Amino acid sequence: MTERFHLGPGTLAYARALGFDVRLGGHKSLALEPRVYYGLFSQPGLDVAQIYHGVIAHFGFETLDPALLIGLCSETLAAAALRMAHYKSLIGPLGLDVGQDGGGLQLRFHWPDQPPVPPLLLAIEALFWGALARRGPVEPQQPLRVILPELPPEREIFEKVIGAKVTLGAQQEIHFSAQAAAAPFAGRRDDLVTVLERSLCVVATDRSFITALRQALTAALPAGRASIATVATELGMSRRTLQRRLGEAGTSFRQELMAVRAALDAQLIEARGHSSAEAAFLLGFRDVNSLYRARKSWDGADTRGVEAAE
Repeated sequence: MTERFHLGPGTLAYARALGFDVRLGGHKSLALEPRVYYGLFSQPGLDVAQIYHGVIAHFGFETLDPALLIGLCSETLAAAALRMAHYKSLIGPLGLDVGQDGGGLQLRFHWPDQPPVPPLLLAIEALFWGALARRGPVEPQQPLRVILPELPPEREIFEKVIGAKVTLGAQQEIHFSAQAAAAPFAGRRDDLVTVLERSLCVVATDRSFITALRQALTAALPAGRASIATVATELGMSRRTLQRRLGEAGTSFRQELMAVRAALDAQLIEARGHSSAEAAFLLGFRDVNSLYRARKSWDGADTRGVEAAE
């Protein structure tokens, strides 16, 4: 199964403030496959300059989900980076290595190999860290240098907003001085950090459970055994326990089954070489007509690559 980017209420508010057209479909949060998430940054008519300035202007407690907010509540930029790197996987398939650079702070980002990451998204990720360095400490800081695998759109505006020159490199990196890394944060909240860490641990547990559920569903589909009773047994729990865990994670068996089928169907269509009959079998449908009806419901609900998040 493809990992997804999770957009909570704060991130969605941030995206809308920047001018992105994010369709919620009645959901308060979304989980997007990389191809769908990346598509947001290729929308026609985007005002790049407005987006760059907006990343700084709209950065704050009300536009950050817990995995990001925990950074703003930390002691220093270095402490924020370490905490956010630990919880980065809860946001999406983006890794973050935190290291030292001559006593300073080095951030190195690991994006999925495919599909290609839009240059605008790379620029926004860098600007987010520039915003944290500017808005977090008592005395605003800025990066020493920014390395990107592709030059950002409107490069001059980007460099002016972030306060550093951009150079090309094999992967995305951001470097801060030792002074910037150790600068005390104005919004330090040890009590809130504790609360957020507890909450994020619960989210991590729920995500692990959902991942295991989806793997079980994927394995059970071709055999036509993707019933709630069968999957519950595969996961080593009762049907009632499975339903309770799904409710606690804010989802349902039907919703997860639909999401798994829609995602697998999209992969089969993209790979080609599979007949409708083969696809119906692999997705656990009794006949091709059932698959066609399901595809209509997926398209109508816009669930290919998009689903309600936990």
